[in-house]
Amino acid sequence: MRVGADNNMAGLSNMQPTTQAIYDTFDLSGASATGNFTIPFFQGVNAKVFPYTNLSQNRLTAGKSFAVQQFYLSVFTVSANKITQVMSLDEAAGLQPLTKSELTLIVSNTQVIERYPVSGSVGPFNRDALFSNNATSVTAAAAPGTAYTQWRSSAVKVLPAQPIILPDQEFICNVQIPAITLPSSGTTYLQLTLEGFGTLYAPNGTL
Repeated sequence: MRVGADNNMAGLSNMQPTTQAIYDTFDLSGASATGNFTIPFFQGVNAKVFPYTNLSQNRLTAGKSFAVQQFYLSVFTVSANKITQVMSLDEAAGLQPLTKSELTLIVSNTQVIERYPVSGSVGPFNRDALFSNNATSVTAAAAPGTAYTQWRSSAVKVLPAQPIILPDQEFICNVQIPAITLPSSGTTYLQLTLEGFGTLYAPNGTL
């Protein structure tokens, strides 16, 4: 990881490794139903609270860094101020076109992930997904419980390279989505989660 000399933190013995996940959400009612639309994730997080984001600004504080190992998009629905559903993209009825989205991560005005296809995170397009030969139907079919063959989707995309977010650098993640039809009830949010590892400056030493 490019920490240390670049940030006047040459004493790597004082760096505490961390496991990190950051997320932000977007109300899909603000998207377009007729054309392409770009969602600026992590922009304006200071105006949001849990469970819509776990950040207060779109930059890391001094002494922190973050290597992005994987990402996933999920959909959740809010009705009467309660979360009623949480789904992966291929589980959300009518919203499967979102798998054709593209993700671009910009750190300090530099594109470190450029127009990465989100489709690589779901179903048979994801090399980390599994194939189940004896999955069990949970639908109210004529013969419930009938075994059938299907992909057990993994919605998490492990990146082949790990872009790094350094301290005090603004970052934004633009996700371009196609035209979609929104559900008629409730409020539907798209959530982007980035996961990985990082460092935290620990001047008193580490364990």
